[in-house]
Amino acid sequence: MENLKINYLENNDENLKIVSNLILKDVSEKCFCNKDLEGNIISIEDMASIYLQYTKMYGIKYFDVYIGLLSLTNENEISIFVEPDYQNRGIGQYCLVLFEKMLKEQYGLQVLIAETTLDNIECIKLLNKNGFQITNETREVPINNLPTKVAKYIKKL
Repeated sequence: MENLKINYLENNDENLKIVSNLILKDVSEKCFCNKDLEGNIISIEDMASIYLQYTKMYGIKYFDVYIGLLSLTNENEISIFVEPDYQNRGIGQYCLVLFEKMLKEQYGLQVLIAETTLDNIECIKLLNKNGFQITNETREVPINNLPTKVAKYIKKL
């Protein structure tokens, strides 16, 4: 895992391409929502622009290739995405641990929040393994124009 790095992605054209390309690799279509903040269907590039503008976005870099994303919202909600070709190798686990440590050190965060769809078993396992506790809170989000239920998880650092 020594060849993995987490890099902050500023809101610029180069990083817009990186984020857009990674969003396209979400074959499960469970990690990214194709709607803007008002609920309008948008393009991949517009979605990537929203992420870069409204979250602290970090790229997971393996050697010289971006293979995933980590983000933090103003509400201390984190998300993680590793492209399918690199999943089930411990990369998500490794990066989540580094990300949590970095967020605590850089921003003094004491609590993290995560949400996942109820059928995203791998994400649920990752959150449970890293000490996130499921709450009683669920909500529906539109994924591919279908209402999809997500559960909220919380972790105290």
